[in-house]
Amino acid sequence: MHQRTLLASALAGLMATTTAQADRMPTAEEMWRIIQAQQKEIEALKQQVHQTEAKAEAAVEAVETTGPTGHHGTGGGSAWAE
Repeated sequence: MHQRTLLASALAGLMATTTAQADRMPTAEEMWRIIQAQQKEIEALKQQVHQTEAKAEAAVEAVETTGPTGHHGTGGGSAWAE
């Protein structure tokens, strides 16, 4: 008998939780605002990635131009393969 009461209580709790979650679902308008905000954030992150890539390329070019010692075209004992 105790198990039936426990099972009934668990099922009632589960149904109440499911109903409460359904009541908290965002409206279509709220979802649209969320999607728009996420899209704006994605675009900002893409721009940051492009800026980071450009900085990385510039750093590689600077190292290739100056060499690891910082001297232009030294050619002496460089660890960089050309």
